[in-house]
Amino acid sequence: MRRTTSAPKTPLPAPRRARSLGAIALLLAACSSSPTGNTGVEVVVITPSTLSVGVGGIDSLTAIAIGTGGTAVTTPITWRSLAPTIATVSGSGTVTGVIPGSAMVVASAGGKADTVEVQVYGALQAITVSIDRPVIKSSDTTRVRATGRDLGGRIVPITPEWSVSDPTVAIVAPNGLVLGLRYNANTPIFASVNGITGFATVAVIPSEVKSVAIRPDTATISLGTTFLLRPTVIDEFDVEVTDRTVVWTSTNTDVITVTSAGQLLAVSPGSATVSATTGGKTGSASFTVLSIPQNVYQLEVTNQLMASVRLFVNDSLVVTMQENSSTALQLEKVASARVRWVIIRAKAGTAGEPLSETLATLTNPDGIVSLTIDNVINGTTYFTPFVRSLATDKFNVDMTLKDAAGPCGCPVSAAEPDRRFGYWRYGPGATMLLINATNPSLTIPVLVPLDAIEAGTGIWRTTILVGP
Repeated sequence: MRRTTSAPKTPLPAPRRARSLGAIALLLAACSSSPTGNTGVEVVVITPSTLSVGVGGIDSLTAIAIGTGGTAVTTPITWRSLAPTIATVSGSGTVTGVIPGSAMVVASAGGKADTVEVQVYGALQAITVSIDRPVIKSSDTTRVRATGRDLGGRIVPITPEWSVSDPTVAIVAPNGLVLGLRYNANTPIFASVNGITGFATVAVIPSEVKSVAIRPDTATISLGTTFLLRPTVIDEFDVEVTDRTVVWTSTNTDVITVTSAGQLLAVSPGSATVSATTGGKTGSASFTVLSIPQNVYQLEVTNQLMASVRLFVNDSLVVTMQENSSTALQLEKVASARVRWVIIRAKAGTAGEPLSETLATLTNPDGIVSLTIDNVINGTTYFTPFVRSLATDKFNVDMTLKDAAGPCGCPVSAAEPDRRFGYWRYGPGATMLLINATNPSLTIPVLVPLDAIEAGTGIWRTTILVGP
């Protein structure tokens, strides 16, 4: 509380409203830019307008004398306390708390005075805690505030340590911000200073569910497979929540069953959709159960090459595949399976070279694993030439860019169209030569452009049209 008085033997001025900090700042700014002098004091202003200090603590007051026109007056300021047994003040405005209570401090100059109330607080005796919103949703926030008081109820400034009785329900930050985590009717939030504690309770209610998902949302599994499904529940604050009760269902319990806890079991071959529902939202996942025992996996391989291959798993031969064919194998589960193929022979005599490639190294293979042998082998493109629509003349076909050490010299005639000539490595400037067997001087060079290597029913080919 501020009181405005005159110095002794001077009539008291009329009561005035305490200035706001903004008004005082304007006065100070005006004073700093106005001439000063002993021209008569109109008013004395003390800042701050109130002060709290602990017993034995010190703080400072500042006073200025304002003259006519709002200019600062250079004149001595006299300080005194009206209750020096509670608070003392020095000649420079330094206040010292003596005992708990309230004391008025006066600053006088030029027959004018200003008065402020100084509250001296004692030792902390109690803490009260207030909460902005005592009921919040999970993933939402509120704020708690602590007020310290001494034995006389005077406010004691404190910086409390915050804690919560159950940190799985809510957590509280050092600045008093509370985050709700899961449903609970009443959870105390504590503020503590030197063994003195106060608390308030917060109630956390469930937030609205925004979406439910099961990952993966599609899967192929073996007969007898069982595992625990884990739903992802996102609430209205876009936060994943884990405290919701989920109802599990299966569209075909003859194929897949699921318990109330989300434990899935594949009981027979077929398909079924499993759903998880909570808060009015549902997520689902589609499962296909294979008639594969749980201790094996199915390896499906498609051979797109125009050559037979041997297929190896961990260096053991498992099958020989014909050209442009597919196979399905049931193999015992292992921690790692290296799948590799080797060409048995290239067509057209000496054309091409034996090729091999590691298709994949599988880690803990399960269910159905599908692999394809194509014409990109170890990063290099290969192709199979076709020659068709020949004239009646017989031709020899030679490759200028090939894997064989010598020319192929492979014969072809109109009576045997669509003759293949093994596998050839494709590169810049790849050409074939069609050499007339009757007149070798009639040699036809044929460029092999990349766009001529086309996919068709699993066969890559270049078609050479030679005719009338």
